[in-house]
Amino acid sequence: MRAQTTLDFAIGMSVFLLTVAFVVSFLPGMFQPFDAGDGDEIVAGDRVANQLSRRLLAGGVEPFVLGDSCTTSFFALAGPPAESSPPDCRFDGTTLQERLGLADDANVNVRLVGEDADGDGDPDLLCDDGTGIIDEETDQSCATTFAAGGTPPDETGSVVVARRVVSIQNREATLLVRMW
Repeated sequence: MRAQTTLDFAIGMSVFLLTVAFVVSFLPGMFQPFDAGDGDEIVAGDRVANQLSRRLLAGGVEPFVLGDSCTTSFFALAGPPAESSPPDCRFDGTTLQERLGLADDANVNVRLVGEDADGDGDPDLLCDDGTGIIDEETDQSCATTFAAGGTPPDETGSVVVARRVVSIQNREATLLVRMW
């Protein structure tokens, strides 16, 4: 009976050490969702992308189908605060932050891009040529480019990106909302 004591001790210590190793390796990951981080930007970016694609830029009752005139107006007026929103569009305010319902100090960038026509790995920015035709920036001269907001940082900090696939003038596009 005493011969099993060493074997029992070795098995018991092995199980104990494996349990301790498991707890030490997985315990930090269990608390990760509750750590302070980019949570505010993730929620705000997702909300802004939904708001733009489903309500503010939507041409009718169908979500993710953008209206031509309101989309062009949104991006044309998204520069310096100059004038208010058109009356037939669902957004209001003179600054991008006001139109999106964000705090004045919120860092946001909104872009509407098409496919990668030139093959450089980056989707091409969409624009309006001034006559209501929407196409890639490289395919035409642009009166209004579909980009608004500040430039995201390159070197430090994290940038949260929310994407929505939308349709405008019967063509597929991607709405990108970046927050930092």
